[in-house]
Amino acid sequence: MAVSFYGQSSVNGNMTNGSPDAGEKHDRPDCPSCGGAFLCMANRAGHCPCTQVSLTRDEMQSLTWLWGESCLCPECLLQERDRLRDVAVAVAPE
Repeated sequence: MAVSFYGQSSVNGNMTNGSPDAGEKHDRPDCPSCGGAFLCMANRAGHCPCTQVSLTRDEMQSLTWLWGESCLCPECLLQERDRLRDVAVAVAPE
């Protein structure tokens, strides 16, 4: 089953269900992977670029284990997903 990393229910706990207050500001955290600042829109699920990244349940669990409660920038999230998929292919039984 493929789901968005920051979709209906968030792995990182920053997601709110429903519509946030129109005046609510977005965070600008530093990505724990690359160190770059990015616009985190987890408080507005429909607008968050992370919702465009499709992940399996196992990938979500692995990312949570690796990064905990931290949000990754969209580029690093894609790189981590691709890395996890490469590892899965390399260790898959033939």
